[in-house]
Parts: sequence; C-alpha cells; structure tokens
Amino acid sequence: YRPIMDAFRVFAKTDYSLYTNSNLTNDEYICPSSGKPCSCKENKVHKCDRPVGAAIGEHKTFSFSEIDGSLYNEKELIFPPELVVRNDLPLKLHGFGGIRWYRPLKLRSLLDLKSLYPDA
Repeated sequence: YRPIMDAFRVFAKTDYSLYTNSNLTNDEYICPSSGKPCSCKENKVHKCDRPVGAAIGEHKTFSFSEIDGSLYNEKELIFPPELVVRNDLPLKLHGFGGIRWYRPLKLRSLLDLKSLYPDA
C-alpha cells in the first residue's frame, strides 16, 4: 500500500498544530507522534510511547515517476505508472460447481465468449 499512501501524501495537510493546540477535556492534548492524549505540549521532555518524529517523516516521498521521469503534479491524483507498463494476459479460470471466469483482452474475444455463452 506504500505507493497508494505516497500518491495521496501530496494532498495531506501537515499542520501538526491541529493536534497539539486542540484542547480536549481536562486540559489534555493529543500528542502528534502517537495520536494519544498526553502532556507533551506542556513539558519539554517527551513522555509518549514513541519518540518525537517517529510517525512523521518515516516514508520517503516521491516527486517524480521512476518509470518515465515525469514530475508529479500536486493538483491531480497520480495514476500508478506500473499499471501502464504491465502486460495483461488472457485469463480462464475454472471454479467449483462449473463456475468459470474469463478475462478477454480484445473485443473479438469478448464477442466470441458471448456467442458461446449467450445467457452469461
């Protein structure tokens, strides 16, 4: 799922003050590194489960396609380039009870299947 997360990372807001400045009940704050209520805003020493920055910056972000070298645009979703260069093969699977799955790659193959199985 890493490519999917990286594709949407350009649309994420990185304003961590939303977590540390929001007041919960009884003067508790949400820690930006663990997402749990803690007192890390009030103290200089971090007392949460994970060190500061453990959840932030763990993943390398990509600004260009490794396949064709084109830059990613921050205003549109990124279609995975691996799917563009992938070669699909025709598929025919047999399941239990006589069930069959087909993946025709051309219109002619689809029409042939439809003539063989008109009720499908």
